[in-house]
Amino acid sequence: MRELVSRLKTEKILVEGIYFCPHHPGERCPCRKPKTFLLKKIKKTYPGLDFSKSYFVGDKKEDIETGKKYGIKTILISPDCNKKFGADYCIKTFSELLNIIED
Repeated sequence: MRELVSRLKTEKILVEGIYFCPHHPGERCPCRKPKTFLLKKIKKTYPGLDFSKSYFVGDKKEDIETGKKYGIKTILISPDCNKKFGADYCIKTFSELLNIIED
């Protein structure tokens, strides 16, 4: 993850934070995707953040569902882009991420 953030920084793309749920799926916590607790926390931490100008990147259907709930552009990372789960973009590798975000 540090490598990705470092590379984005060299491209002048700011990453304000990286949020994740540390719990096991069976724990049924409020931060497990597709629940939106972490997005609410982000919005509270960064009240000026415009989700419509943000990206939600993930490799699972739940990631795409979570981003869509808040009107965030979604990017699915998957070797099979035939199963996009409604994502706005689908890429096969992290290296393709900059092609989307830079636009």
